[in-house]
Amino acid sequence: MTRGVSELKEEVGLRIVALLVVVAAAAVAAIWTLDTKSSASQSVFAVYLAIDLVSFAMISYVYRETKGGDEISRLPLLAGCVLLVILVAAGFAVL
Repeated sequence: MTRGVSELKEEVGLRIVALLVVVAAAAVAAIWTLDTKSSASQSVFAVYLAIDLVSFAMISYVYRETKGGDEISRLPLLAGCVLLVILVAAGFAVL
C-alpha cells in the first residue's frame, strides 16, 4: 500500500509536535518547581519561559504548514531546534 504525500507530511508533523510538547511540558515542570525569590531562579524562569514560547511558535508553524498543504521547511525547524538547544544549555548554565 502506498500512502499519499500529504499523509506522510501529517505524520512527520505529528511526530515533531509530539516532541515539542514533551520539551514544553518539561520546561513547564521546571518552572513549576522554581522558587523565584532569588535572582538566579528568576533568570532560569525567563530561560524556561523562552523555551515554552519557542516550542509554541514551532508547533504553530508546523500546524500552519501541514494544514495549508505546504511542505514543512527544514530551515525554520533547524533554527528553532538550535535555539531550543541553546536555551536548554543556558538554563543548565544559570543553575
